[in-house]
Amino acid sequence: LLRTTIPWLLRPDLKSAVSLLVRSDTNLDASSIMDELGAPTPLRRRVALAAAIRVRQESLEPLRFAASNGDAESRELAAEFLAEWTRADRRPRDN
Repeated sequence: LLRTTIPWLLRPDLKSAVSLLVRSDTNLDASSIMDELGAPTPLRRRVALAAAIRVRQESLEPLRFAASNGDAESRELAAEFLAEWTRADRRPRDN
């Protein structure tokens, strides 16, 4: 659904942020995500945070960056996801 909306987005900053989130490859560029986490608009930062959460299995770097930089809401959300990821990583797994 997000991908189909891209051509209709009027705001260029939102268009680039949504494009980042819905890229079909699984190797999203961590540095691009971190650049967006420092974007001037809250909406772009939220989309970048969603991208950071999406790539957490490949790299925790963007999520760690979000947890230590940016606005308070992004830091808080990123910290919560990192804490949950750490807890889930330590849970015993059924064989």
